[in-house]
Amino acid sequence: DNTPFLTSLYPTLINTLGSHHPKVTSRQAAVSDIILAEEELFIGALENGLKALEKQLANLANTVSNEAGKRIVPSEVVFLMQDSFGFSADLTDIAARERGWEVDVQGTRV
Repeated sequence: DNTPFLTSLYPTLINTLGSHHPKVTSRQAAVSDIILAEEELFIGALENGLKALEKQLANLANTVSNEAGKRIVPSEVVFLMQDSFGFSADLTDIAARERGWEVDVQGTRV
């Protein structure tokens, strides 16, 4: 489920830290709106990045492997995912591994 949930935690934050950080309580509506907007942007970027990665992996199927026969995501794809979709190398690595791929870590180091 990709429903935003962080704003539901905001009342707990207010109860816990509100007395130490007055702006947390005085700007509740604005802070809540910002949290929701940021979470929605992140969810959208994550969904778009996963779709783009799926397309990249489909294009690479049966074409890229190492000596051990493991499927490898080339560093160029990792760069494309970050540059074009804002999908970090870490996220690409995690998502690729979940799908049985490994990322060319050596090629991604600058």
